[in-house]
Amino acid sequence: MTSTVHFKFKSSLEFETLSFTGSEISVADLKKEIINIKNMGKLMENFDLNITNAQTREDYKPDAMVPRNSSVVVARVPVLRSSRRDNLRRDLAASPTKIDDTSSPLEILSKTKDIASLEISEEEKIRTMMEQSNKDFANVNYNRVPRMPTGPVPRNYVCHRCGLPGHYIQNCPRFKDPNSTETFPRLKRSTGIPNSFMTTVHDINTPGVLLTSSGQLAVPTIDAAAYKEGKKEKPPFVKDTNTAKKPDPNEKLIPNELLCPICKDILVDVVVAPCCGESACDECIRHKILASDNHQCPICKETNVSPDDLIANNLVRAAVINYQ
Repeated sequence: MTSTVHFKFKSSLEFETLSFTGSEISVADLKKEIINIKNMGKLMENFDLNITNAQTREDYKPDAMVPRNSSVVVARVPVLRSSRRDNLRRDLAASPTKIDDTSSPLEILSKTKDIASLEISEEEKIRTMMEQSNKDFANVNYNRVPRMPTGPVPRNYVCHRCGLPGHYIQNCPRFKDPNSTETFPRLKRSTGIPNSFMTTVHDINTPGVLLTSSGQLAVPTIDAAAYKEGKKEKPPFVKDTNTAKKPDPNEKLIPNELLCPICKDILVDVVVAPCCGESACDECIRHKILASDNHQCPICKETNVSPDDLIANNLVRAAVINYQ
């Protein structure tokens, strides 16, 4: 007696018909028939089918029976984690690799070399790969490197106890006399200063000494010259006798008739004041007149003097040009 069951996937719109013999079919046989009809064998390695009654929306259990003429909805779901672990144990048992059966699944994965051939999800493969890559850096693989350096001393090595190159710190001469009270300065590096601007020294107590990249002691050339010259300081509360400017014997004296009575310097753009007839710089006398409240002449103190009345003194201007 031939019976039928109507099925469709969640993404499908119409039902399809599956034929079988008998009045009902088991869920396992129904899954196999659907996989064969849809050619889903290669796609079902990490997935399973979930069968649901189309009318009641109830899921069929794995050991349930589906009556004929039923309509079911099929959904593809991931395989449960326990099922993947069972498949993994089965694959590993068939392989020639000897692994302890009492090991946990994580330990089994970490000992497997060919991860790509395992029937596990992509996430577990990535996690296993990361677990294996970290095993090389585990604490059991740590080998302590000897802390005492050996071999020839590098050129740029400097002992941090005495600040001198040429020996390791464990061979420092200061260890020979533990009761010594001599102190050594901690040297700074000459970072950023070209070697052409440095002067090599041999005394570690030289002011401003620096340590070059080659392990030599050096001082900036400018600083070396400054330290050599020293700073000249006068005693406090002593009158400075050098503040007054000494007259230069070679300096040419300006005649009095060419000096401005306001700025006491050589006349520039000479003009004549209309009130007193005195000559002065145009800028000096004009500024003084405009700055006063009643336009007062700065030479004769006459008031109400207009800057527009200033007259150019061409004769004195020519004399200034001849003098210069």
